[in-house]
Amino acid sequence: MILEKKYNSLESILLTLNKDIIISLNTNGIYAYPPCGYNDLNSQFEVKDAVKSFTGLLVKVNILPELRKTGIKKLGDIVKIENNEHTYWGIVCYDLNDKLRSKSPISIEQCLNKIATETKAPASFYIGKEIMNKQENDSSLILEAVQKSDAKVLVYL
Repeated sequence: MILEKKYNSLESILLTLNKDIIISLNTNGIYAYPPCGYNDLNSQFEVKDAVKSFTGLLVKVNILPELRKTGIKKLGDIVKIENNEHTYWGIVCYDLNDKLRSKSPISIEQCLNKIATETKAPASFYIGKEIMNKQENDSSLILEAVQKSDAKVLVYL
């Protein structure tokens, strides 16, 4: 369920007081898509590429270097990474081969329901323009999926 919508920058979610932060991941891994990284695992991130996505930003500023090794995942998978300040839940909710991101809403809802079984605390979720802009031209389906889920979420748009 959506507790609140916030219209802030990528960086502002890092200042959240919520311990749990949800990020979106693609099935192809962090290096598969230029806004997040490169196809070549030996390539280096550049600032101009990393800051185009929240996930890329987290890798670039070394908050979640573990994401560099995520590799290929299935829709609905969850990557959980804990550090001193936050628990990051990487939800695999879109496939780069699915140009319309047609399976994103159901994947988001399923992942959020899995997270809700592990934590009852509110979570911050930066959905990201990569999913919102390609969801069959209807970002309301994404927000509806978040609303229908069992997780308590502050959505950053």
